[in-house]
Amino acid sequence: MENMGRILRSKFPRENLHEYQEMLRQLAQDKEIQQFIMQAEVPDAQAFIATNASKLYEYYDVKQKIAAGQKTFMPGYTPALSLVRGKVEVTYIPTAELVRKQQAQAAQKRFTTINVPKSMRNANFRNYQREEGRDAALLAAVNFVKEYVSNPGEFHQGLYLTGPFGVGKTYLMAAMAHELARKDIACTLAHFPSLAVRFKDSISENVVLKEINGIKQAPILILDDIGAETMSGWLRDDVLGVILEYRMQEELPTFFTSNKTQAELEEHLAYSTNSVVEPLKAKRIMERVRYLSKEMAVSGKNWRRN
Repeated sequence: MENMGRILRSKFPRENLHEYQEMLRQLAQDKEIQQFIMQAEVPDAQAFIATNASKLYEYYDVKQKIAAGQKTFMPGYTPALSLVRGKVEVTYIPTAELVRKQQAQAAQKRFTTINVPKSMRNANFRNYQREEGRDAALLAAVNFVKEYVSNPGEFHQGLYLTGPFGVGKTYLMAAMAHELARKDIACTLAHFPSLAVRFKDSISENVVLKEINGIKQAPILILDDIGAETMSGWLRDDVLGVILEYRMQEELPTFFTSNKTQAELEEHLAYSTNSVVEPLKAKRIMERVRYLSKEMAVSGKNWRRN
């Protein structure tokens, strides 16, 4: 920042005493400066202003520019006066708008999405269209946020939202994740069929274990559209089974959305790409799904068509 004393000298050279005195008069008439001087209990206000004209003018000038909507040297910050060892200092405090923007950016970083539409990052409870077949799930999601925030150390069962396409299952989970992220709680919302392809592609790159660990350790995990993937024994047992086993042991909140009921998902898991039917392995996975989540139907019109 340029030295404010130098700026003052350039604006008000000694031979232009009238303008300098006019500047002192403006400083003396500024209500916030008056209040500052009063709180500082200064015995001689005029002498105080003259002695600290450089800093007071910096404060006044920046404040005037902000009021006029002009650019300042510290956008997003507003000046404040303080007294340090009898001398005026100007500090800069972030505006409420900047704080909101920073909080929103921080919340976005806590909300991780994997192959989910970009629009879901801005989902919120207020914009969730309410109707009879959707209200119970909304209430359950809102209650989860309240209960988890109140006592994050306890185990909180997640939800298994089942219903047809377009009824708002993914949107509701994204809204919940966004609300949790605003409260400093990290969430991961992953489209499971895309995640399955990602894991398969990672085998050749030798990073699949790292990928699985990143998902299974998420503080709050939402597996979206589970049951829509092409199931294989490896995906079921060595990926999904490992993730769910870890989350069950660690009691980490886990959510699911699916077009299949839990009973239908169990049947889906029993069949793998090699046409072998393995009901016991499917049942083992479903034991973990049922432990981690409560099944809840979501119904209504298809909002994707509107």
